[in-house]
Amino acid sequence: MRKWTLPQPTGHAFALLDVDRRLASRVATDRFASCSPQPWSELAWARLRDLSRTGVGLLSSVPFETGTPILLRLQSRSDSRAAAYTARVVHCGLHYSGYWIVGCRFDHELTPDKLNALT
Repeated sequence: MRKWTLPQPTGHAFALLDVDRRLASRVATDRFASCSPQPWSELAWARLRDLSRTGVGLLSSVPFETGTPILLRLQSRSDSRAAAYTARVVHCGLHYSGYWIVGCRFDHELTPDKLNALT
């Protein structure tokens, strides 16, 4: 039986494959959030995986369609009330745990102070 192998990238090819295309660096976190797609009727719970000023990575019990506008409720460390943030789903894929990895881009970038309060 013939064995197929992929060529190993070298030189510039390897450097191109290793580029992080994110606009902002992400901070790992492990907090709970609630999210709901428009028209804000269904509520789903999610766990924050990472956060940046431009977006958020979630581990969700439900999948979301790419392009779906969602409302995220995130609680800061200093305030007991959850603040609402609007975002749009950029990608969604099945995680090995059976949950869904959902990447979202905020409609409005977080300020450094808000990001710091949420991490």
